[in-house]
Amino acid sequence: MLNKVKFIAIATLSATSMSANSWPDGNQSNCLYAVTVSGTPSRQTPCPAADPIDLANNENIKIAISLLNINMSELSFRGCEIGRFFAMPDDRSDKKYIISYKIDKEKFLAPTLHELSHVLQMKNAGGSLALSKKYRSKRIELAADYMTGVMFSRLFKNMDLKKFEQNILLTGLYFESSELAHGRPDERISAFRLGVFEKKEEINMSEIELDFQRNIYAKFF
Repeated sequence: MLNKVKFIAIATLSATSMSANSWPDGNQSNCLYAVTVSGTPSRQTPCPAADPIDLANNENIKIAISLLNINMSELSFRGCEIGRFFAMPDDRSDKKYIISYKIDKEKFLAPTLHELSHVLQMKNAGGSLALSKKYRSKRIELAADYMTGVMFSRLFKNMDLKKFEQNILLTGLYFESSELAHGRPDERISAFRLGVFEKKEEINMSEIELDFQRNIYAKFF
């Protein structure tokens, strides 16, 4: 990452995507991807265009949404040429979420799966603020990396694993404050790979996330 720029927990697997944390100030409209410059938080604004590459109707995205047990009516997608992948509550409804993305017709799947994982985390916790109070940002982020690995192995195992990893660019920081931490590069890769090799016969993604928080995080991180 660039010097003095930190990508924080809930939303990113890509170099310009996938890390986030809702700032615990009570504002549920805060985005779940945030950037800090010299420690100063900056809120993201969703891309203005209404889903220019039609992710809502992409078959792979639909398959992932189904596995996560998210209702499509709860989601809206926004895309722009210059932007980042992030997830945030829709301030028009506390039961809806926005996935904002950078337009890339080749490399959208992996980071979108990570963002959708964050939507499930928010739903299970009762909102973005509740999630940020429940877990530190690093645990949230690594859980989403793990869930993305599970989805890869269950839904897209015919894809090239190395190429998929490159598309999500599992980047992290070696020096970051505990409040903003989302994991070192080796930790993010490990979380994703642990998900890839998860062997439970029955997959319930809410239970997968809970298992990560209760058992896997403490054991491996």
